[in-house]
Amino acid sequence: MTNETSEISKNEFFNEIKFGLMNSEGFYLTSEKFGNQISVTGTSLRSKQVWGFEISKSSSMKGYLRSPHLKYLESDKNGVVICNSDTKCDSFLFEIELTDEGNWMFKDCNGKYLSGTSKGISFQIKEKAGLNAIWAIHIKNHPHCNIMSVARKRYVHVSDEEFRADEDLPWGKNYVISIEFCNGKYAFRDLNGRYLNGVTGYLDEKCSNDTFFVLYLSGLMYGFKCNNNKFLTVQGSKGKLIANKDNFGKDEQFLIEESKPQCIFTASNGKKLSVKQGVDVTANVFEEAGASEIFQIGFDANTENCVTIVTNLKTYLCTTDKSVIAKSDISMNSYFQMEWHDQHVMLRNFSGSYITSSSGGKLSLISENNKDENSLFTIQIVNRPILVLRCEYGYVGLSSSSTKVMCNRGAGTAVYVSNESGKYRFKFSDGKSWKMKDSDSMIFSDLEGDLFFCQLHSKNKMVILAPNGKYLRSDKNGNIYATEEEVRPSIYWEY
Repeated sequence: MTNETSEISKNEFFNEIKFGLMNSEGFYLTSEKFGNQISVTGTSLRSKQVWGFEISKSSSMKGYLRSPHLKYLESDKNGVVICNSDTKCDSFLFEIELTDEGNWMFKDCNGKYLSGTSKGISFQIKEKAGLNAIWAIHIKNHPHCNIMSVARKRYVHVSDEEFRADEDLPWGKNYVISIEFCNGKYAFRDLNGRYLNGVTGYLDEKCSNDTFFVLYLSGLMYGFKCNNNKFLTVQGSKGKLIANKDNFGKDEQFLIEESKPQCIFTASNGKKLSVKQGVDVTANVFEEAGASEIFQIGFDANTENCVTIVTNLKTYLCTTDKSVIAKSDISMNSYFQMEWHDQHVMLRNFSGSYITSSSGGKLSLISENNKDENSLFTIQIVNRPILVLRCEYGYVGLSSSSTKVMCNRGAGTAVYVSNESGKYRFKFSDGKSWKMKDSDSMIFSDLEGDLFFCQLHSKNKMVILAPNGKYLRSDKNGNIYATEEEVRPSIYWEY
C-alpha cells in the first residue's frame, strides 16, 4: 500500500502528464479504439481525447505521446501518422517547441511537425504546417483541485479577497480552486465563482482578459502567463498570487493536485469524531464541527476502498489493541477498508476488526462483526459545497433543449450541494434541483428536487444513491438513470 501525496505519484508513469491537444480550429486530437485511427475531430476533452506525455529523462522538452488506448504515436518518413505500437523506441521521441502564447509544437525525429485539421492529420515541414502545427494543452486534471507553490511548498487558498500560498496543509473549502479551460487559456476561480485577476492579484466577480492565463510547463510543474505578458508568482510574506515576473523560474512554478475529500464522521450516538486532545480520537462532539472534527480521506492507489484518514494536525488515524488514536507516522494500523451499507460506512482495519463507538463516545474495536449498529458512521463532505461531476462520456450539465440532467457535456456545470441529515440536494444555478422521474428513473431538473446519498469510492470518485435505492449510471447517449443495484466502476462519478 502506498500513501498518495501528489499528482506525480498517482500517474501510472511517474514522469507522465495527461492532457488533451486542441488545434487552432478548436478540435481535439482523438484516438479511436477500433483500428487505432487518429483524427482531429473531438469537440471536447473526453476519454478518447486524453493523451499521455512521457517526459524524457534527457530533457523536459522531449517525450513520447501515448494514446488513450496505450499506443505510442509515431511518424514514417512520408509524414504518415501511426499509432499502434505497445512499446516505444527512440524514433518515437518528440521535441517540444513553445510558441509565445505557451502553445506546443511537436517535432519528430525527421524534423517535421505534427499537423492536424478536422480534415486530416500528418507530419509536415514547419513552413507548410503553419497554424495547423500549433496545439493548446488542456490538462486532464479535474477542475476542482489543490494548488501548491513549488518554491514555498505552501498551498493556495482564498484570504482577504486574494489567492495566497501560505499554508502547509490544504484544509477546508477555501483551498479548493476551480481551474477553467476556455479557448486554449486558463482561469482560476474560488468556490464563490470569483476569478483571479493576474494584473491586480485580487478576485473579480467577472472574467476579463486579465483573468486568463496561458500554460507553461517545466517537467511536471506548471506556470501561468497572464495577459500582461508576466508570469504568475508568489509575492511577499503573505504569498499573494500576482502576475508580475518576466521569467519562468522556480517561484513561478506550481503543482496541481487532486483535492481529496474532507469529511465529518458522525457516530451512532449522534456525535462527531474529534481529535481535540491531539492523540485520542473520540465521538463526543455534538456542537458545530470545527477543524478538529474534519478528516481528510486518502485512497490507496492499489487497493479498492482502502483509505488513510488524516487530521488537520497531519496525523493519521491508527488502531491499537484498545482504542483509536492519531499518530504522526503511518503504518499498517493506519489503513482502513471502507464498507458501505447504503447511507452508512464501516471502517475495518487490516486485521479485520471494526471501529465501534460507545454511547459516551469512546472508540474501540469489535472483531469481525459488521452488523453492530455502533460500527456505523455517516459521512458529510465539507470541502465540496459545489460539485463538478464527470464520467467517461463527459461532464454533468443540463440539456440545452430540455430539463434533462445530462452527462455528456463538454464543460463542467456547477452543482450546488446542500446537506440535509447526511443526504444531499443537488441544485443548478437556476435554483432547480435534481429529481428522479419515476416512469424510467431518468434524472431531471425540477423546482422540487429529491435527496440523494453519496458514497466515496476510489480516488476522487463517488457513487450516487437515488431515492429508489439504486445507483445513478451514465449512458453513452448522455442520459442519467437510477437503475443500478450493484457498485461497479461504470457508475463512478469523478468529483
